[in-house]
Amino acid sequence: MLIQPLCKKIKFLLRKNAEKVTTTQGNKMHPISSASIESLPNELLLPILEACVVPSLFSVYKRWHHLLASEAMPPLYKQIGKVHVPQGNAKEQALIVDRIYKLEEKLSEAAKVNAIFRQILL
Repeated sequence: MLIQPLCKKIKFLLRKNAEKVTTTQGNKMHPISSASIESLPNELLLPILEACVVPSLFSVYKRWHHLLASEAMPPLYKQIGKVHVPQGNAKEQALIVDRIYKLEEKLSEAAKVNAIFRQILL
């Protein structure tokens, strides 16, 4: 499977970078090898993935990410609204869903779906 070697590369890069960081006294800081990759924000993982993934694979990943965010998540968010408010227009449904799950209005529909599933599954 392609994910395992990729995770190993990311962990290696994270450990390597953590070992290079030193404090002002010159003492080495503890490497972050115990940090789980899943807990790292995308802002950290994306540049690492860009550096260690085959370019064609990374472009496929970016395309799938775009398709999910733009074409799959908005209809899913609307369906969640219909489950909670079967009668009513899309705007009312969205307001009620946002209140139920305490979502910020400024979030994209994809971010809202992610937040909803995190609340439900965790």
